[in-house]
Amino acid sequence: MEVNQASLNEFADLLPEKACTERYLIIKSDLKTWDKSVRENFGSAIDKWFSQHFEVGKSKDYVYVEGWNPIPKDFRGPSFFGAKMYPDAALIIPRGQFKIAIDLDHGNKGSQIRNALAKASFSVTLGEYNRAQVLFFVDPPKSSNSLPKGTAEEKMLELFQKRFNTTLHLI
Repeated sequence: MEVNQASLNEFADLLPEKACTERYLIIKSDLKTWDKSVRENFGSAIDKWFSQHFEVGKSKDYVYVEGWNPIPKDFRGPSFFGAKMYPDAALIIPRGQFKIAIDLDHGNKGSQIRNALAKASFSVTLGEYNRAQVLFFVDPPKSSNSLPKGTAEEKMLELFQKRFNTTLHLI
């Protein structure tokens, strides 16, 4: 299958389900910080998923994960108040024709989810990425099903998807 904008979007839509299926392998820690460990594990997992989906040998031409295959400096985006804003991972068609930002985060509080969603939207609003996804791993004792999701949450998620092309996936 050819890697183009449509097929890359299709692949990105599969990531939340794949991350749910391999959740425990992704969040498995080997005494590193959560971020480092999850990025490494996610890098290995997305490499496998991408290669299977597209039947290509070199996913590193398209898949970037900090600590595994770092995002090229020219795709890290502009500074915001002096801080570089770039995602944990990205799917990029060579020469930057189309880019999807992926932020990996975790917690079990609404404020943590809110912050992860807002941070991810910067990838799109600052103009570097076409789309952003948040894969938010819910920490025990809560689960993705036990977090309250009412009218306000639905309204905000819809706003972020429509205005900022940013989606949230609770894993």
